[in-house]
Amino acid sequence: IAGVVADTLTSSGRIDIIAFPLLGLFLWNLGIYGFLSIRRFVAWKKKAVGNPLSRLSAWFPRKLLAILPWPDFPKAEGEKKPGEIWRAAAGSFVTPWLKIGRPIFHERLKILLHAAAIAAVAGMATNMYLKGLNFEFRAGWSSTFIQEAESLRGLLGFVFGPASWLTGIALPDAAGLRTMNWSSNPQGENAADWIHLYAATALLVVSPRLVLMGLSALRGWRAGRDIELEGLEAPLLGKVETTLVA
Repeated sequence: IAGVVADTLTSSGRIDIIAFPLLGLFLWNLGIYGFLSIRRFVAWKKKAVGNPLSRLSAWFPRKLLAILPWPDFPKAEGEKKPGEIWRAAAGSFVTPWLKIGRPIFHERLKILLHAAAIAAVAGMATNMYLKGLNFEFRAGWSSTFIQEAESLRGLLGFVFGPASWLTGIALPDAAGLRTMNWSSNPQGENAADWIHLYAATALLVVSPRLVLMGLSALRGWRAGRDIELEGLEAPLLGKVETTLVA
């Protein structure tokens, strides 16, 4: 919903191809991929000494339990303060529960965050097409530092090259870019092809999140399959053999 209602296209009807609002979301996703790669490498290097986030994830729920307003027991239940009985019972359960389920919760949270990022990009792309159906947008460019069309073509080729190959929409050459400059042509050109290119680029940028979601789902399934409870001489889940007696 946030992606759909976002103002991805300006109300003036002009789209600057090198200052497109959706470009920030692309850069954000690329930054997230870089952060995840670095975090994965650091976690691999520090695997022998443990992960400090695990201690934090165990501390926060206990802190939350301590401040929750627990209901009162009748006074006949004991000498303890009524709320303390609930708090003690919940505390004795939460710690082992988190110890067992934390890997599953972690992977499910990552799936949720990746899905939310995909939905935001999909909503913004949908918004572009909805606005494009009702209004005509013109595409062009202007820049204080980029004055040569040849330099701009190299930048656009880096950003939109994969989307151009995927959609078959050719990027304009240097002469075509010069005619799109707002200074020489305030009307620019019809922005339909550029909207298609941005939508295709959005698909390519968020596609790694689909892979990450699949990996998280696999790791979460493995974590659930390998659950072990202390005190059990057999796995929690397993096959049961039955014998029919005549």
